Amino acid sequence: MIEGLDHYNVAPADLERSRIFYTEVLGLTVGDRPNFTVPGVWLYAAGRPLVHLAVRKVAGEQSPTGRFNHIAFNATDLNGTIAHLEKCGVAFEVVKVPPMPNHPRSGGTQIFLKDPDNVAIELQFTAAESA
Repeated sequence: MIEGLDHYNVAPADLERSRIFYTEVLGLTVGDRPNFTVPGVWLYAAGRPLVHLAVRKVAGEQSPTGRFNHIAFNATDLNGTIAHLEKCGVAFEVVKVPPMPNHPRSGGTQIFLKDPDNVAIELQFTAAESA
């Protein structure tokens, strides 16, 4: 039934601040978006709208979405990413994935960081890359 991640949606407190974070820190690009009734931005990776930002209808209003923990992206260039996050002044944590037999993430590396609205983001790197 499920074939993969289509997108995730964040209701940012400050649309422009979040657009800057996702484009300048994570390297996504702004792309086409339908003319919805609420302001927003669609951010693309590899030609796909992966992150949707949509302004809350009422300032400060938050809809409960359960116990969402984080979103994870496949990523490349581990050392370049670390250097870029440091240059941007973004706090992050690097975690080495313990070995697991026959698992694609075995021995890989994860970087955890948060966007301006405290949404947790994981960047997944294969074991072929080391810090």
